[in-house]
Amino acid sequence: MLLCFCLLAIASPVSAQKESGFASGADLMLGYSDKVFSTGLGYDLGYKWKNIAYLGVGPQVGFSTGSGQSNFSCGGYGKLRVTIPIQTEIKPFVEGRTGYSYDFKNEKGKMFYGAGAGVKFNKMVIGVYVGISSTTTETKSTYSYYQPTSQRRDITGKTTKTPTGKWHTGTTVDKDTEWHFTPNFLIGFEF
Repeated sequence: MLLCFCLLAIASPVSAQKESGFASGADLMLGYSDKVFSTGLGYDLGYKWKNIAYLGVGPQVGFSTGSGQSNFSCGGYGKLRVTIPIQTEIKPFVEGRTGYSYDFKNEKGKMFYGAGAGVKFNKMVIGVYVGISSTTTETKSTYSYYQPTSQRRDITGKTTKTPTGKWHTGTTVDKDTEWHFTPNFLIGFEF
């Protein structure tokens, strides 16, 4: 995967950096959390405004392994990267992204979010990134109850239930959402 990332960076057209206009970028994220190592590779196209803000969208592939299992995922994302406009070669940046990822092993899709910060050297970016995702589990339980259908009053005025009635059964679903925060090392290129 790292080899593909490097080939993509070399093969992409490199032009003089413009103040504003269409641009593209490629990012590699390496993360580790709860004994699971994960990688993500994304390539996006977007618009750069005055070398300060970049808004892009594109596809992303991911792979994770650990805890006795491996997963491959694919999806898309959008990102906003804001670079602090200072007059040095090394410029700090902050970024946020959101997207959708489909896990082929579990056959489920889910939204993901994230935020990062780092530094930009000419066209290369290095930083840290926190990926945020959630897992929802559903627990089903069945219930039943008896509902009398008629009541009568005896001679003293007390209401008594007759043995006629109906049994009702049903199912309830309880959803439990668990949030996951995965720290990542981010390396990328802007084209």
